[in-house]
Amino acid sequence: MGMNHDERNKENRVIEELFLQCVAKAVTGTPGVHSLGERMGDSIYHGFTGRRSQRKGIKVTRGGKGPVVDIFVVVQYGVHIPDVAFNIQSNVKRALRTELDMKVEAVNIQIQGVHTTRIKR
Repeated sequence: MGMNHDERNKENRVIEELFLQCVAKAVTGTPGVHSLGERMGDSIYHGFTGRRSQRKGIKVTRGGKGPVVDIFVVVQYGVHIPDVAFNIQSNVKRALRTELDMKVEAVNIQIQGVHTTRIKR
């Protein structure tokens, strides 16, 4: 017996949520990352709904060989940005492979800013 349309949609939403959580955890666990950034439209979504987008800082599109993940991040001041970007890519690919048995076509990193800590005087 097959699944109806609503059951398939619910299953797809669960898989999408697991995917996004896996990516977010891998990104924020990378040394040198301050936070996920905001994709264009995240602040508009928040303004209309009052809720934060679950996709904050993560954009997923279909590629020829698998998903293509674009990640928007804010890094800590003083880090070597190319190293942090490479580590994010490696961590995301590893996490998706081990936790969801999924390979991605590409992981693209967009640095949106550098977080500095204010010094109190």
